[in-house]
Amino acid sequence: MRNHASAVLACDFFVAVTATFRVFYVFVVLEVGTRRILHWNVTDHPTADWTRSSSEWCVRRSAHRWIIHDRDSIYSEGVDAAWRPWV
Repeated sequence: MRNHASAVLACDFFVAVTATFRVFYVFVVLEVGTRRILHWNVTDHPTADWTRSSSEWCVRRSAHRWIIHDRDSIYSEGVDAAWRPWV
């Protein structure tokens, strides 16, 4: 992993609950080599289309070769297909 860390992005969601008990989903794209957050976005209802559009900004502007994400249904085949031209 050390050899390729500068070419890898990792993305995932986490949940943030407000003081009024509203639930927000935070999408984060992390550069593995530097452990820097490259992009984040917040929504109260994530969909595959929202995930694709939210992540395209970061993926287009980076020189990374791989993206790591879990097998959640939010990362549909459409999301992977949208990322494929850039990675």
